[in-house]
Amino acid sequence: KSNSKIYNIGDTLLIHGNNEFLVGELVQIIPNNGKEQMPFWPTIEVKWYYKKADLNRKKNKLNNQHYYNSISNFELFSTDHKDIIMIESIIDKCKVYTYEEYENLEDHNDKTFFTRAKYNYKTELLYPKIEDWKKGCVCQYPLNPDQLYIKCDKCEEWFHPECCGLDVNRINDVDEFYCPYCKAEESKETDNTKDSM
Repeated sequence: KSNSKIYNIGDTLLIHGNNEFLVGELVQIIPNNGKEQMPFWPTIEVKWYYKKADLNRKKNKLNNQHYYNSISNFELFSTDHKDIIMIESIIDKCKVYTYEEYENLEDHNDKTFFTRAKYNYKTELLYPKIEDWKKGCVCQYPLNPDQLYIKCDKCEEWFHPECCGLDVNRINDVDEFYCPYCKAEESKETDNTKDSM
């Protein structure tokens, strides 16, 4: 218990960092002897989640701006990196969802995150690699829920408006949208109908 809140093993926590918040999974509560310099202060062991800014850009092909922009500011990467920290470092609990769960959430706030890859902090590599993540749009890069998308009225897939030649500032004026794939398919069907006449 800390600051009138009860924390359990397995909880995901927001933690004070240097001028930023960190996210870690609570893996152990250590009543004493956790920190040599303060043996009787309660401490916890956490397994860290890394953020976009923590990733090795070169090793993970993130120098490619399209890939880097595919990663959300609310996206975290689980690691095996563990530390023992003071219990007073806890800000609050938070929640880490899968990408699919996060997409279906009604409400997002600054305590909701998602993950779709792990990060080996020793080799500094993502698994699965970003180029193996599920792709979308005509640009065929992974989708980032922070970005603006428009849903095709036929196939119901999501697309960047700019990739489909739409003016981002006039996106609310679009009544019906058919993606380039569905347009091409419709055009092909129309041509086949004409040929059979």
